[in-house]
Order: sequence, then C-alpha cells, then structure tokens
Amino acid sequence: MMGVEEYVTCREGDARRLPFPDDYFDVVVSAGFVHTVGREFGQKAVAAEAERMRVIGEVVRVLKGGGVGVVWDLMHVQEYVQRLHELKMEDVRVSERVIAYMVSSNIVSFRKPRKHVVGPSEVRLDWRRFNNISEGVWSQNDHYPHQTNPYQ
Repeated sequence: MMGVEEYVTCREGDARRLPFPDDYFDVVVSAGFVHTVGREFGQKAVAAEAERMRVIGEVVRVLKGGGVGVVWDLMHVQEYVQRLHELKMEDVRVSERVIAYMVSSNIVSFRKPRKHVVGPSEVRLDWRRFNNISEGVWSQNDHYPHQTNPYQ
C-alpha cells in the first residue's frame, strides 16, 4: 500500500457482511474476487451460489443511489447479471472477454437507481405528499356521521 495509504483505508472483513452503512459509496469495485466466495461448498454448489449472491447484494446495499458498481470476475458472470436485474439495477452491462494475467474474464457494470424501484409485490406511499392527514380523515368522516374523528 506504499504511496496510497493517505488516500485509501483498508478494512478487513467478510464481503457477505460489509462493515459499512447503506448508501455509503459512490463507486464499488470488485476485481477477481466474488467467484472465490463460497468455494468451501464447491464452485457449482447451490450454497456457493447463494453466498456469491449475498456478496452482490452487499455491493448494491452499500452503493449510493446513482452510484456505479463494477464486478470483474473469472466466472459466474450470468449469475451476477441475473441477480442485478432481480435487484432492479440499471444499465447492467457485460464487457467483451478481457484477457488479463493470462486468464479470460468479464467485467459486469451497473448503476443503482437514484430512487428505489417498487417491485411487483410492494406498495409504497410517500407520506410527505400529504399536507394534512387529519383533514383527509375528517372530510371522510363527514360522509359517515356515525363515525367520529379519531384525531379530536
């Protein structure tokens, strides 16, 4: 780390549980690493895939809205792409094959949406748009005189 220690802080940790809060980084880069996660289960095991997907989920979690993620890896690229689509990431792209260190690999890049995209089973309301909720309840109760205003 000579020459960069004033710009870079290294932390040891588990990529499946990154020690950073949500929406922390503008850019997250992983180079030649994610495929190694879960190898104790065997590369093609379902458990290994689940562990790799936890890492992809953590990358997305710590990325700010509008931020860019880059995963450069040797294998499992289609798994990463599928998971990023499931997580509603934007501009998911896979590079042409890259030859580096005499190994063929791909680079997957994506952008986290600035606002959360509501999934098919979610309903979200922005309560900040309601200026006076009790006024709305009161006007509804005007139509049903047997009910009372719960905000009185």
